[in-house]
Formats: sequence, structure tokens, C-alpha cells
Amino acid sequence: MVEIRYAREEDCPRIGAVNAAAYATGLFLANAFPQATPDERAEYMHFRAMQTLLDPSVCTLVAIEVETNTIVAVAQWRGIFSEERQSIVLSDEGTAFVKREFSLEPRNQDVINAFRALVQAKRERYLGDEIVLDQLCTHPQYQGRGIGATMLQWGINKADEMQKDIYLEATAAARSLYSRLGWEMLEKAVLDYGLYGGEGVDKVYFMRRPHTR
Repeated sequence: MVEIRYAREEDCPRIGAVNAAAYATGLFLANAFPQATPDERAEYMHFRAMQTLLDPSVCTLVAIEVETNTIVAVAQWRGIFSEERQSIVLSDEGTAFVKREFSLEPRNQDVINAFRALVQAKRERYLGDEIVLDQLCTHPQYQGRGIGATMLQWGINKADEMQKDIYLEATAAARSLYSRLGWEMLEKAVLDYGLYGGEGVDKVYFMRRPHTR
């Protein structure tokens, strides 16, 4: 059984760990930060989670396994506003953490730029006033239990209440889940990392779910 709630400052280290574990085998991170260790990736994603927590346009949700009080999944929704989400004020320690300079080196900036350009181009083409699912990830130890679908249903309910569609970019592994829950394919793109000094080819699926109310 999981409980879904808005993320807090103290959740961010675990959010980073879940992110790093969920994307450990993904081609993007392997090509963008080819020498980063799992711990370094987790710390970097902890840093990014703290930054995102301060963005008023993004709701970060966590799914907590009730039995162990462990964060097992993370979702970031852009464009969902709720009175339940109170303004985030970081502690002095958290503020100092976010203000420091932090990056993973070495990095393949060409790979990063190519991915960003692809996402931006498709958003400019397809995105209107939709809600955007920026991220959904589940720790590998907890995948296959329906937790991702539960996280998605939270956003679906909000979007239907607001009478807005939901837009997202999906990996090949996640596409079937989104299709099952009502997302429709807009376009598939292929990103060849070999063109940018990396290795491998990724498929990215651009999808939209129409609201149902």
C-alpha cells in the first residue's frame, strides 16, 4: 500500500536516490554523464529535486510505501495548482545547498543539448495549455506493482477536474502504461547518441491524454 503526498525538503535525498536507480540503465544519463558513479548521480538529482521544489509551476509528488515509510516513486507535474500545496520555504541548510554550484563532470554537452532541443521542438509544436508530466519514476525494486499507475491517476483526476489534457514524453519502456491509461501517440522520434560522441539510440514518444470531463 502506498500513500501519495506533496514532496518536502527532507524527501529530496531519497528522491535523488529513486531517480538515480530508476534511470540507472537509461542511455541518456550514460551518455550525458559517462563517468558519473551511482552515488554522484543520486547527489546531483537530490540537488535538482531541491531546485524543482522551489518552482511554483511544478508539483512534486512522492509515493510512500506505508509499511516501511519509504519513498518509492516520484512524479513532477507542471501546471497543476492546488491549495493543498503550500509555499515551500527551505531551511538555512537547504538554501545553502541549492545556492552552491553543482554539476556532474565530465559531461557530454552535445548529448544534453540534442536531447533538450528535441524536447523543446516537440513542445513548441504540440503543447498548448496542457498539464505536463515532466517526470515519473519508480524505484526498480518496486516496479510492476501498479505504483506508477496510481501516481498517474492522481494527475488524471486533477486534469479532468481542470478540463485539461496531459502532455508527456515517454520512453519505450513506459509507453504501454501511458497508452493503457488513455494517452494517445502524437509522434515518435529517434535520438542517435552516436551523432554527438555517445553510443546507442533512444526512442522518445510524445503523447497526449485528452481530458474526459
